[in-house]
Amino acid sequence: SMFGIPVGQSVWNGKAIFAVFSSTPRFVAFEEQVMNNPNHGGVAGVRSGRQRFLMTSINKKIDDGMLRGIAWGYSLGFASRLHSDARGVPWMNQGISNVVPATLFPDQRRKRSQRSRVTQQLQNSRSLLGLLDATRIDNDRRPLCGELVQFLMTADPIAFSQMFRDVKLGVPMEEALQQNFGVSSEEFALRFGNSCGVPGLTK
Repeated sequence: SMFGIPVGQSVWNGKAIFAVFSSTPRFVAFEEQVMNNPNHGGVAGVRSGRQRFLMTSINKKIDDGMLRGIAWGYSLGFASRLHSDARGVPWMNQGISNVVPATLFPDQRRKRSQRSRVTQQLQNSRSLLGLLDATRIDNDRRPLCGELVQFLMTADPIAFSQMFRDVKLGVPMEEALQQNFGVSSEEFALRFGNSCGVPGLTK
């Protein structure tokens, strides 16, 4: 429902590969020698494009942490491929990859912790930390992306699905926000801030 995909329809052409390595050295060897990627970070990797999707990870057992990681990577893959191969809007993509694992594997403690951390960020900055115009999202701002996407989905999941489609087809984010939710980015920031108990928030 988040992506507006009809039941049974796939965005993948062929196989979406997930490679799990049982040890860090094996993961590092694959990333550096096979994928020519020395900047892998030593944890996991996601590559998505018009003709491929590959996710890599290190795990010795299947647990909730691994499953959340899979959900994170594959939701990014969906976001990058669905409707077009355009990059889309970074905060929406990162927000989707935050919301999907939380929805599939609910954890109230993690949810409360993220909400508390985001509220503290908002209280300190009195703004959305520049997310709406950001071209790159650092780790500290990813939870906020998730809260923004969840806020829009709770307000109107159909409108969110259409907004996502619009931006992937080239509509500017602010225009898509206005068309589907009837608010400017400034009004969006204010409403989101009010929902977090932080009035007067700016974008």
